[in-house]
Amino acid sequence: MIRFSLLGPVVATRDGLAVPLGGPKQRGVLAMLLLNANRVVSIGQIVDGIWADHAPERAFNVVQVYVSALRRALEPPGAEPERQLLVTRGQGYQLRADEQSLDVLEFLELASKGRRLMETFHYAEAGKVLRQAL
Repeated sequence: MIRFSLLGPVVATRDGLAVPLGGPKQRGVLAMLLLNANRVVSIGQIVDGIWADHAPERAFNVVQVYVSALRRALEPPGAEPERQLLVTRGQGYQLRADEQSLDVLEFLELASKGRRLMETFHYAEAGKVLRQAL
């Protein structure tokens, strides 16, 4: 199973081993996709996020190269299309993640659970869950 970390440096691990993610801009593409996990991010949004007003002439092609390299790094060889993590959706990309694979989603889920426990006066249990979130 692959695990992504955004709380701190952008890191991906598979079975406890670091996955090579490439240089800073390619990691930036991955970060944008992870921050928008399970939503489509257009190539234009990625170009704006990575280069802002200083995009190279062939920025769309560069993004496609970065995504291709990320797919090679993240996807197990021969992954079935319905099980792929990084998929093309029209003129954009979607990275599939859940609470078990992305630290930010795990944090948000645990923080929400902790708040619900506090609202129902289960303070000791809320404290444990919120510490786990941190």
